[in-house]
Amino acid sequence: MKRIRYRQCELRKRQSVQIAWIPTRFAMLGRVLRIRSEDSWSTGWCVSALYREVDESLLPDAHRSIREHRKSTGDTLPRRN
Repeated sequence: MKRIRYRQCELRKRQSVQIAWIPTRFAMLGRVLRIRSEDSWSTGWCVSALYREVDESLLPDAHRSIREHRKSTGDTLPRRN
């Protein structure tokens, strides 16, 4: 199975700026992207700076981190009324 490489990029849209890990094949200066956040898509993000590149196995796993945090704080337990 082929591993995907990711590149950390600065993305700009109007007055907003964010740093994101995106697949290397999309990481080109000036390229306009459509990115997904939570449950919706946002268009018009321009790649304005390129930073380091890593293999996907080295990226932090946000889903696992959130899951572990919820388990350690008790947030996964059913709520009492």
